[in-house]
Amino acid sequence: MPNRFTTLLVMTSGLILCSTARADESATRLQNLLVALGGRDQYSKSLNAHITATVRTVAAQPGLEVKATVTRHNRDDGSVRVERNTQGQVRTIGTDTHNYWQQQRDGKVSPLAAEEKTGLQLDVIREQLPLRYAELGYIATAGEAGSLTFRRKGVSPEARAPGDRFHFVLDPKTHLPKSVTFDRKDPFGKRAIEHTIQFANYRTVSGVPIAHTTTRLRGGKPTHTTEVTKIEIGKRAPDARFLAPTEKPPTKG
Repeated sequence: MPNRFTTLLVMTSGLILCSTARADESATRLQNLLVALGGRDQYSKSLNAHITATVRTVAAQPGLEVKATVTRHNRDDGSVRVERNTQGQVRTIGTDTHNYWQQQRDGKVSPLAAEEKTGLQLDVIREQLPLRYAELGYIATAGEAGSLTFRRKGVSPEARAPGDRFHFVLDPKTHLPKSVTFDRKDPFGKRAIEHTIQFANYRTVSGVPIAHTTTRLRGGKPTHTTEVTKIEIGKRAPDARFLAPTEKPPTKG
């Protein structure tokens, strides 16, 4: 029986949206990636992760180093929490039954932008994002040089709105991602700007290969690099640590 990672033929009104050959190749590349990441069990285990890293800026303040930690937690009820701590500035992102929100340090809660709902902010090991987009029902198309492009179901291949399209370049030997390119809204304007994350320096942690060096580009120009110094895989924190804004801490006794 086809699984959710390899079922990539999407049909609408009886029309096949991608050719059988391309769909088969997309499924093969996804399966190769899943195997390269250690298999389904390791992938599922790594959805709970705690990462410590050093972020080094390249553009605005060259050479500036910032310490950061990121924790991703799958709660027992199926909801997801991501806590990002940068120099003591904490931001929590969460999902609850299709409700996406973020909570800043001051307690202010706001909805997530469309491109953040796709998993880009909810997955801290972004090398695994192709599997996430397959789960979310994005249409995958195999391209040249081992690439995979995911686009949101129901939008045209030319669509470039934030969250509509993600392009991955995969290493032909290891099958692991070398980069992902996507569009994000310019915070200082209305137009979308192309962003790229480059993955390098893969090391295996608890059976999962993880890029320990990533470089972020904005409009083709590097903005910062991130060097991972420590990763803990599969370690779960108590659900009570990651409450939704409407939840109350459990009573003691």
